[in-house]
Amino acid sequence: MCLFIRTINIILPTSCTLFKDSIMNTQSKIIFVSIILVATLTQISMDIYTPSLPAIAHYFHVSLGQSQGTISAFILGVSITTLIYGPISEIFGRKATIMTGISIAVIGTALCMFATNIHMLYAGRLIQGFGLGACSSLWRSIFRDAFSGDALTKIGGYFVIAMTLAAILAPFAGGFIQDHLGWRFNFIILFAWTTIVLTYVLFMLKETSEHHGTHRANISFITKTYFSLIKEPTFIGFCLIALLTYGGLFAWITAGPVILIHGLHLLPSQYGTLVILTGLSTGFSGYVSGKLIKKYSLINILIFGLLLMMAAGLVIIIADPFLGSKVLTIIIAAMIYAFGSTFVFLNCFSLGFKNVAKIAGYAGSLYACIQQLGGFLFSGALSFINTSKPEPMAWMFVISGAASLALYFLYIHRHMKKAQ
Repeated sequence: MCLFIRTINIILPTSCTLFKDSIMNTQSKIIFVSIILVATLTQISMDIYTPSLPAIAHYFHVSLGQSQGTISAFILGVSITTLIYGPISEIFGRKATIMTGISIAVIGTALCMFATNIHMLYAGRLIQGFGLGACSSLWRSIFRDAFSGDALTKIGGYFVIAMTLAAILAPFAGGFIQDHLGWRFNFIILFAWTTIVLTYVLFMLKETSEHHGTHRANISFITKTYFSLIKEPTFIGFCLIALLTYGGLFAWITAGPVILIHGLHLLPSQYGTLVILTGLSTGFSGYVSGKLIKKYSLINILIFGLLLMMAAGLVIIIADPFLGSKVLTIIIAAMIYAFGSTFVFLNCFSLGFKNVAKIAGYAGSLYACIQQLGGFLFSGALSFINTSKPEPMAWMFVISGAASLALYFLYIHRHMKKAQ
C-alpha cells in the first residue's frame, strides 16, 4: 500500500516546477494531488467511453442519440447531487463526503460493466453521476480551503496543466480499448481507477475544512446560505458563464466522436489520438494564462477566452460551405474552443469565489450544479439532433461565447462597478 501511494504521488504531478515551488509544502502537495485525482475522476468517467458511443448504439440496437443520451444521464446525476454534497461537507467535512460519493460511483460503474441493455447502462451512468457529484463540487471547495490569493490563481494554472493529462489519456485510451477489447472494457478500467482514487483519498487526504460541524445541520441555515449565494450577482453571473462554457465543451464531447467516427469514418483509436490535440491545447492555455496574468487583468483574459470560443464555431460555419466537413477543420475548431474555454474556467473560478470563502462548500456545490447543468442541456439537445454533421455543434460554440459576453457586459460588469 505504501509503495502504491508513493507511486501515485510521483506519477500524477505533471509539472516539476510545481513541486519545487516555495508556496507548496509537503501537505499542500498531497492536497494538490488529491484534488487532481478527485477532479479528474469525473472527467475521465465522462471521456473514456466516448469513442465507444457508436459501438454501444450498434451493440444494443439503439439510435446514436440514445447512445449519446448516456452522457446526459451521467451529467444530470452529477448536477443534481452537487447541491446535496456541499451542505453535507459543511456538516461532516470534505473527506468523508467525497469518500461516500466515490463509493457510490464504484457501484454505478459496476452496473455499467455488466449492462445487458441500454436502460441498465443509463441507470449505471446515472448512479455514477450521483456519486461523482461529490467530486465535481468539492474539489473546488478543497482548493479554496487550502489555497488563497495569488497561490489560488498560480496553482490553478498548474492544475490545468495536470488536468490535461486526463483530457488526453481518457479518450486516447478509450479509443484503443474500443478497437481491441470493446466498449465494456472501458468501464472495467474505470472501475479499477475509481477504486484506486478511493484508496488514495482514504489513506492520504486530511480534512481541509475548518468551519464544518453539526451546527450547520440546519435546513434554514442551508436555505439561507444558498439564497445568499443566488443574490450575490457577481458569483451567480460567473456561474452562468461557466454553464454556457461547459455547455459548449459538452457539445464537443457529445458530438465529436459521432461526427468523426460515424460521420467521417475514423476508427475509435484515430479519434482518441486526435483528441490529444485538444488536450494539448487545454494544457498550453493553462500555461499561457499563467503568463498573461502578470500583464493583464483576469477580466481581460476571460473576455479574450470568450471571443476565442465564438471564433471556434465560426471556423466550422464559414469553412464548411467551401471545404465540406473535414477532419482538420473540426479538430482545429475544437482546439480553439478548448484553448479559449480554459481561460474562461480559470478566471470564472477565481473571480466568482472571491467573496464566498467562508461558505466555500455551498459555493462549490452551487457553482458545480449550475456549470454541470450546461453540460446536461447542451448534450441533451444534441442527442435529439443529427450530430453526424458538425453545424449544430458549431452553433453551440458560437452561442456559448456570444451569450457569455452579453451576460458579462449587461449584468456582471454593472454590478462589479457598483461594488467598487
